[in-house]
Parts: sequence; C-alpha cells; structure tokens
Amino acid sequence: MRLKFRTKLTVFIGAILVAIQLVNTVSVYTSTRQNALEQGRHQLTFARNILNRQIDELTARLAEGARVVTLDFGFREAIAVGDEATKRSVILNMKDRVAADRVMLISLEDEILFDTGARSDKRSFPFIDMLETADVDGRAIAIASFGNTLYRLVVVPVLAPEPIAWIGIGLEINDALAHRLQSQAPIPMDITFSFRSGTTSSLSASTLAPKQRTALAKISARLATSDEPDLLDLADTAYIVLAAPVKMANENSSVTMVLQYSVQRAISGTYPVLISMIVLLVGGLGLALVGGFMLARGVSRPLNQLVNAAERVGKGEYAEAIDLKGNDEFGTLSSTFNDMMTGIRAREEKISHQARYDSLTGLLNRTEFVKALEELLTKRGDTCQLTIVVLGVARLPETNSTLGYETGDGLIKEISHRLTLSTGSNDLLARMGGDTFGLVFDETSVSDAEAVIARLKTQFERPIPIRDFVLAADLRFGLAFHEGAGGDAEQLIHQAEIAEFKTHGNGRDWHIFDPETDEVNPEQLLLITEMRHAIEEQQFELHYQPKINLKSEEIFAVEALIRWQHPERGMVSPGQFIPLAEQTGDVRQITQWALGQALKDATVLRDAGRNIQVAINLSALDLGNSELPDQVSHALAANNLSANALILEITESSLMSEPAVARNSLAILDDMGIALSVDDYGTGYSSLAYLKDLPVSELKIDQAFVRDMATNSEDELIVRSTVDLGHNLGLKVTAEGIEDAVSFAQLQRMGCDVGQGYFIAKPMNLENLIQFLSESKVTKEKDMPGLTRQRRG
Repeated sequence: MRLKFRTKLTVFIGAILVAIQLVNTVSVYTSTRQNALEQGRHQLTFARNILNRQIDELTARLAEGARVVTLDFGFREAIAVGDEATKRSVILNMKDRVAADRVMLISLEDEILFDTGARSDKRSFPFIDMLETADVDGRAIAIASFGNTLYRLVVVPVLAPEPIAWIGIGLEINDALAHRLQSQAPIPMDITFSFRSGTTSSLSASTLAPKQRTALAKISARLATSDEPDLLDLADTAYIVLAAPVKMANENSSVTMVLQYSVQRAISGTYPVLISMIVLLVGGLGLALVGGFMLARGVSRPLNQLVNAAERVGKGEYAEAIDLKGNDEFGTLSSTFNDMMTGIRAREEKISHQARYDSLTGLLNRTEFVKALEELLTKRGDTCQLTIVVLGVARLPETNSTLGYETGDGLIKEISHRLTLSTGSNDLLARMGGDTFGLVFDETSVSDAEAVIARLKTQFERPIPIRDFVLAADLRFGLAFHEGAGGDAEQLIHQAEIAEFKTHGNGRDWHIFDPETDEVNPEQLLLITEMRHAIEEQQFELHYQPKINLKSEEIFAVEALIRWQHPERGMVSPGQFIPLAEQTGDVRQITQWALGQALKDATVLRDAGRNIQVAINLSALDLGNSELPDQVSHALAANNLSANALILEITESSLMSEPAVARNSLAILDDMGIALSVDDYGTGYSSLAYLKDLPVSELKIDQAFVRDMATNSEDELIVRSTVDLGHNLGLKVTAEGIEDAVSFAQLQRMGCDVGQGYFIAKPMNLENLIQFLSESKVTKEKDMPGLTRQRRG
C-alpha cells in the first residue's frame, strides 16, 4: 500500500511538472514571439522616423546647396541678364554642384525656361502652390511627379535682391535612392515608394526582390496608411509593413512610403528560447520522476501543515506558527515560513501606515484627513462647529531648487513639528501635499480664527535652522467655516484651498472663504498648476519685437515678449496666464527665467555681430522683490554683458501700486546703470510728481493711442502732447503699435524718438530675428543711440 501511494504521488508530481513545463513552454514561446513581433513593430516605427529625418536631411542639404548657389553673384547675374546658352550653362553647372538629379529654371510668370530632365522647355510649371509657399517661406519642399518619375522637389527663389526667377531642384526617387536609404536604416528592412495618380498605382522605387515586388505592386492601391504597422504576406513571405503618406505637390496624386520588415528576421531570436524550453521539459520530467519518488515518503503530513498555514496567511491570520520538529528541510521550511509570516505582517502594517500617514512628517495624509473630517462631521451632527484651515508654505519649490531637497524636507519637518506643538488633542492636523498642510479646530468666529492664526504664527517667529541655513517660514492660511448638520468634507477642504489661493493676490497672509466672491474657475486652478511646471518642462519661449530709431530708421533694441507653447492647449496667450502668475506670485519665477533667457539670447546676438539692447517687462511683484537687483546683476555677469545691454520696462500700474517700494527698487537698479522705461504710458493714473522723481529714461506711449492716430485727431493730440511732455522731462519717447506708414511719418515729424509695431516688424523667435537683422539697418555699436540711464536734476 505504501509503495502504491509513493508511485501515485511520484506519477502525480511528474505529471504536474510536465503539464507546467508544457504550458510554460507554449506560453513563453508565444509571449516571446509576440514580443519579438511587437519589438519589430516598434523598430519599424523608429526606422520610419529615422528615414524621414534622412530624407529631410538629404533635401535640406540640397536646398542649402541651392541657396548657396543662388546667392552667388555670378549665378544671379547670369540668370538676370545672360542669354539662353549662359543660363543653360549655369543651370547645368548648378546641377553638378548640388548633386541634383534634375534642375529647372522657372520664370516669375510660372513658365519653365530650362529643364535638365526634359527635352523641351517653355511650358508652365505645374505646381503653383510650391511657388507661392517659396515666396512666403523662402523655399518649398514636396514630392512631385513628372510623368511616371517621382522627385523630392525643392523650389527656391533667385534674389537680386528681389525675386527674378525660381529654381527647382529635384532628387529622383528611384531604386538607387531606396537602396541608399536601406543601407542607412537601423534595422535590415526593405523600402518601397508607391505612386498613385487618379486610379492608377505603381511602384516608383523598391529594394524588394522581384517576386515580392511584383506581389506588392498588385496590392499597392489597397495599402492603407496608418501610424500602426500591420502584417502582410508577399509571395509566401510574411512582413511587418508600415505605410506612411508623403506630402505631394499635386493634390490629385499621392505617394506612400512602405517599409517592410521580414517576420522571419523579427522572430529568429525566439528559436534558442524554444530549444532551451524543450531541453528543460525533458530534463524536468526525468528529475520529477526520480525526485518525486524519493520525496514522497513522509511528505503528506508536513505538506498538509504547510498548506493549512498558507491558507491562514491568505486570510490574514498570522498568529499561529508552524511547529515541524526536526533538522531536515521541512524543519527549515517551517522556520522560514514562520519568518515569512512575521515579515508579511510587519509589511502589511507598514503599508497600512503609509497609506494613512505622510512618510516625511508622520502626519495624516490627505485621504485620511478627508476621512477624519467626514467622521467628525457625522459624529457631531447638528452641534458641529468647525474651522478648516489649509496652510501653504510659500516658495518651497525655490528652496528645493536653490538649497536642495534635503533642506526643503527639513523645512517641512520643522514646520510640521511646530504645528503639532500649536494644536490640541481634539484638533486634526495633516500634510495634504508637497507644500500644504490641513488643520481642523473648533473655533468658528472670525475673532476666534484670528486668535488661532496668531497662535500658529507665533510658533514661526523664530527662524528655522536647517543644515547650514537659517530660513524664515513664509506661510499662507486659507480658512473655511462650517456650522450645523451635514457638510461635505471634500467641499470644505476645497473652499479652504481656494481661500489659501486668494492670499496670493490680496496682500495678506490669511483669507476666509466667502462663497459669494471666492469661487474660482477650476480651469484657472488647472492652468496655474500647469504654469508652475511650464518652466522646468521648457514650454516657455521668448519672441522679440524690434525697436527702431525714428530719426535714423535703424534698429537699436528689441523687446522680449514671453510665449507659452502648451503641449496640449497650444499657444496660450500671455493675457491668460500672466494675470494668474501675478496673483499667485509665480510671476517672479517667470521674470527670473525670462531675464536669464533674454540675456543668453543677447550674447548670441552679440556673437553674431548684433550689439543691440534687450528690453524685459517687470510686474509690481518684481519691483517688490528685494532680490531683483542681485538677480539682474548675476544674470548680466553670467553672460558677460554690461548694464547697457538691458532695458527694464515697468507699467504705470506697478509704479503706482507701491510707489515707495518701486522708488527704492528703481533707485538700486539705476545705480547699477540699468536703463528704465515706463511702459503703457497713458493707460493708468500717473502722478507727474512721481514720474518726475523716478529715475526712468523712457516713456512708452500705449499702442491704444498710436494705432488709430492716422485717422483720429484726438489720439494724435495725445501722442503729440506726450512726446513734448517726455522731452521736457528729459526722457526719450517710444511709440508702440505703429501699424501704417502714415502714423510712422507723423511720429517722425513730431520728433518721437523710438518706434515699435507691426509696420516695423512683428515679434519673432531668435532665429528669425537674426535673419531679420541681417537684412535690416542695425545701429553700429560705436554710434548706438540706445536707451541709457538718464540722470535728471
């Protein structure tokens, strides 16, 4: 009977292991094969991007070569005044120089004057849209078909300096190009270009073998373009296929680039895995039969004990330990199992604690804070009287970035400790987020709340020593009151969060939620959160609008204008996010970024031989920032620029909101040698006494008065009076919003010093600015009539 049991147990163990191995083998092979195919799809998608870049680079080199040739004086002269033979000669010479397959000379009347790839000339150029694009952008690139031949076609103008003709340069899409791209592909694959005109489809180029090429040609009209690769059989050969459309110059035609990656190549790496699994299957079966028979004796009793123990663990019962006496493996296993139960119990307790408490401070986290508040609301019922407080730690991200996260964590821990000392046993205290804490206490009157806030603030009168630094905690308190039955915990916390947010714009460090005035648009809250990540994610960029000396008509400065390119919203207007940044105080960080970036760009302009000034706008919060002068000084030094390279523009509203603070900040900047400008003059309620005493060098007339000056006599009078006022005060005067030649001439006659507006130039990025300046009159450094610090006495 014993032998039969052992045999049955041995056979059973062997069968289980074989079944497991078989299932494992099939599963591993299937998974490995699927992963290989999926990897092949990813590699094909990656290869497509690489090939597109290679094609773009080939085209870019072709376009750049053509641009260089067209800038050659001899070439332009030959095109402009040469006879037909000369033109043909320079075009053929250009074809060799840029290594093009086809070059065309096109007149401004859209007529092909000479074509190296055609027997006859004097016909209309068929792709008029490309000429229009090249006229606007300086060049146009597309796939173009001439007969059954495809070309990667580039059209550029011949300038002397105005356009006198067009040059079309073509790179033929043929088998040679396909093989060339294939040799540069990151994976061994085939490349095909399919051309369709009307209802007719054909393969223009391919690296496929003739048999597979013929098969693909038959179905090319049915190929669907997609971002996701697909499987396709071509002449008994399976491929992973990715078809992508290519931009055509002719809307009646289409070109598809088809990439083919052999499935056989993609899964070839799975064969060693399959062989290994078969070897493991056979070996495992033998070991199972031998080992199962040897281990069958005496295994059932300890095994049952272990099974029972495992069931108890599964139910969360860890108190009863396993007691298997002996020094054999089961004794060791029993000891290990007991240790495992102890470890699991400790980890579950730790996980449970971490799910409820903040790991840094040991306080309740937001989830538990909400639960505790809900329980409190339910428990007290009609007699419930509570104050919910959200406490925000200002400038914690700046502390982390400048002094290190260890310092920031130390600051949070010390704030948590002092808050704990200030709260009673019946109060709730939690850390709800990175820089916010939540509190609940019983007081519900404004006077009681003020007393609690005063008590909390008393704890932070002493500076906080962290590592080698001594920090002051800048706290913001948002309060929401609740009285009576009911109440939603999340809503009450949200109201307190809104109140905390309101402190950033009201000049106080605490605010009580008012349901009639304090509702905040959720979209604004989301935009604020996204704005705080925009700088570190490099979503902001600067555009520059030139400023022109109206007397000499030379450019001497540019104004830096911030733009936010949101990854999902697209271009976000400064009018949307700058007011929010001023309310929350984030405008200081934005200004600091803009200052550093603008001065970096100024060094690029300087290295390009363009020594012009850069103007940056400041807000009222910037003027109240005591660290602003040091930030400006460090930014100038970091870029090896003098103070004369920078203009700081301040609006009237920021000057008048805190005139004493503004005067102090401006005085320090003035002593540094920074030129200062009053922006949007005329839109506020300026006091001429303040304006007279401030160390500014320029008045900028708001564009609202300049834009319609040519047709509005009242605006003209205001502008003329402001120019006279500025000159009488010893200031330069700038007119913004010049949009027509009439206004430009009027300002010149008035003696206005500087002009700025769309008539002169629209705001542009740095690359376009450098190009614009290279084609414009720019003031030389030695005679720069730029804006400089003015001392009036």
